[in-house]
Amino acid sequence: MNLPIQTNFLYSPKRFNRERSTIIYLERGKTEIYIEEILMCKGEGNYTFVHYKNGEKHLFSKTLKQFCELFEAYDFLRISRSVLINLKYLKAFNTVEELSVIMINEQKIDIARRRKAQFQDTIRKFSKK
Repeated sequence: MNLPIQTNFLYSPKRFNRERSTIIYLERGKTEIYIEEILMCKGEGNYTFVHYKNGEKHLFSKTLKQFCELFEAYDFLRISRSVLINLKYLKAFNTVEELSVIMINEQKIDIARRRKAQFQDTIRKFSKK
């Protein structure tokens, strides 16, 4: 697939600190999530699938909005109504023609038109880090 890529962020295989984790409390207990291993979150109504960089995914009975609030201090960005991505695993993006991102697992995800300006702003800040 030949997309005109505006900017390319390559995945850096540096070691992440596994101590940066968060605990999500569910109705029947708690689940520990290592934030550095989350690739993206996809909302499905009142549930959210958390996709990890190793290909696994888990279903949580929390909304995507709750995950956005939980991960707001980290490098996550909501790019559409149902998708929250980890910017550290962003491989490439296109904001010229079809508004999309490509993650390190080669998955292409569309960016909502209304979130384009916020996406570009966040990418500028993120690339300066």
